[in-house]
Amino acid sequence: MTNSGHDWWFINHSTADPARPTYLGVADGVGGWAEGGTDPAEVSQGIMFHADRILEDPSAQQTDEGPKSVLSKAFQATLKDEQVRGGASTALIARLDPNTAGLHWANLGDSSMIHIQAGAEKVGTQSKAQTHFFNCPYQLTKFPRGYPSQDFVADTPEMADSDTQTLQDGDLVLLFTDGIGDNLWTDEIRSLVRLVINSKPSWNDPELVQALAHTICDCAQRASFQENRSTPFEAYAVKHGITDLKGGKVDDITLVVSLVRYLT
Repeated sequence: MTNSGHDWWFINHSTADPARPTYLGVADGVGGWAEGGTDPAEVSQGIMFHADRILEDPSAQQTDEGPKSVLSKAFQATLKDEQVRGGASTALIARLDPNTAGLHWANLGDSSMIHIQAGAEKVGTQSKAQTHFFNCPYQLTKFPRGYPSQDFVADTPEMADSDTQTLQDGDLVLLFTDGIGDNLWTDEIRSLVRLVINSKPSWNDPELVQALAHTICDCAQRASFQENRSTPFEAYAVKHGITDLKGGKVDDITLVVSLVRYLT
C-alpha cells in the first residue's frame, strides 16, 4: 500500500499491440472509515491494483473484458486480498477500444467520466453520479475482521452506471474523482480544455495531455479553498437543504486524461 491520500488510479495500455483496448480507472476511498482507524486508501488501491493485474492476464486480453466485469473481478480479488484490511471505495473504469473507436465505462459512486469532443466546443457525454443521500456515494465495501454489522451496505459492482460512446480523432476522455467534480463545473472544465488547446497550437500530444492535467488539477485545487465561488458541491448541498456549506470542498484530486488519435 502507498501513502498517497485516499484516491488511486490505473492505466492499462499496450504500446506493443495497438489493437488492444486501453483501460483507465480512478477510485476514491471513503474517508469516514478513518474515524474507526481503517485506512480509506486500502480498498481504492486494492481495486485499482487488481483491475490492472486482471487485464494483464492473457485470457482477459483475448475476451476484451467489459469495464463492469473488470470492476467486479477486481472487487472480488480485493475482498480476498489479506493486505487490504477493510474500508470502502467508489470506482470508475473505462475502456477505449481502438477496433471500434468505442468508449465503454462503468461508474459506481461519485467519480466522473467526461467525453469532450475535438476542439472542446462541446461535451459529448458524461457519467452519472450515484449517491444514497448527501455526501454518501455508492461504494464497494470490505468489512474489517470483527466488524459488528454487515447488513446495511448492499452496493455491488453490478449496480454501476454503464454506457457507451463512439469516439472521434481529437476527442478527450477525462476520468476524475470528486476532488475535481465537487469544485469545477463541467463547462468550466471544457473551457479550461479549450483554453489550453488554443494557448499553443503547436502542442505535441504528450505535452497537451500533461498541460491539460496540470491546468485542471491546479484550478480544482485552488477552487477547493475558495468560499466565495459557486461550486457543484455547494449547489449539491443546497439541493439537500444544507445552506451553510459555501464554495469549494478540500479533497484529494485525481485525474486521468486520454487523447484519442486515429492511426494512419
